Amino acid sequence: MTERRRRVTTWLERAALGAIMTVVAVVVERRLLKALRRRGDQPRPAPTGSSDAVLSAAPQDVEE
Repeated sequence: MTERRRRVTTWLERAALGAIMTVVAVVVERRLLKALRRRGDQPRPAPTGSSDAVLSAAPQDVEE
């Protein structure tokens, strides 16, 4: 009896995991397609602000 119960439990876990993964894949795909469509419509504006900003994580560049 425990063998059958284990098989049923495994089947239910796999079914639930498959459903959840399907939902996640659909959401990711929709967001990706939306971003690609948006990027194709018009170019993004250039960032405003100082162009001499230095992006660095070196210890000597970090202000305390």
